[in-house]
Amino acid sequence: MREQRTAYLLLAPTICVLAALLLYPFFYNVYLSVMNYTVGRESSFIGIDNYIEVFLDPTFQNALIVTFLFAAVALSVETLLGLLLAILFNRESKLSRAALMLLLLPLVMTPVVSAATWKILYDPVFGFFNSVLRQLSLGTIDFLGNPVLALPSLVLIDVWQWTPFMTLVIVAGLKALPKSPMESASVDGASNAQTLAFVTLPMLRPYIFVGIVFRLIEVIRVFDIIVATTDGGPGIATQTLNFYAFIMGFRYFHVSYSATLAVLLMLVTLVIAQFAFKMATRASRYE
Repeated sequence: MREQRTAYLLLAPTICVLAALLLYPFFYNVYLSVMNYTVGRESSFIGIDNYIEVFLDPTFQNALIVTFLFAAVALSVETLLGLLLAILFNRESKLSRAALMLLLLPLVMTPVVSAATWKILYDPVFGFFNSVLRQLSLGTIDFLGNPVLALPSLVLIDVWQWTPFMTLVIVAGLKALPKSPMESASVDGASNAQTLAFVTLPMLRPYIFVGIVFRLIEVIRVFDIIVATTDGGPGIATQTLNFYAFIMGFRYFHVSYSATLAVLLMLVTLVIAQFAFKMATRASRYE
């Protein structure tokens, strides 16, 4: 009992500092969301008026749709590609290990640098993709300036950078799986495809869901690649909820409105993360 109290006392300063750093900004943000505060003007308490205004705001509705579209497509592609690459590179050979190491290189780059590199590749005049299209006599495409293609182009950047993360998580899961069920299935006459579908993948589900939970929290809050490429454009075609909160607070200085958007983003992230966590927990139970 005394040792337990000592441990709590030793941890208390760290816990207090972390609580102050995490809780104070959160509660201050909630406070700002119920105020009418804009830089250069007097503030006053307005209750939930900001929240009502947000839900009636068509730009917010567009940002919410863009956020969910980006998250759903990017996460689905990253999970599928990560699974395929993990199965491909899950071999005990020097070539597989070298290929896996090369695959992880995009994770080393910061998102802003990755986005800036892809922006050059997408450039209508000097970009690699349009150079290939011109060589094929197919004209040029303004990938980031086209309202239809801008969001898929950003999804491709995110997929390129974060598919290695999903691959790494799934490879770790494959390494941790027991070999006996796969060997038993092989002895019973199951093909490699049947063993993968009915033995390996069901056991692998908890690891896949862990990767999905981590990526889901991040992909909903995507910001870096948007700033470095489209700046939310063309128009509002790539304006996510996180980016919308940023421009309202730091460009138009509507601090309370930005705080309201930030609170809603946090709530959306918590709800989705909680759902994904429950799915991961359920998958681990049925492993």
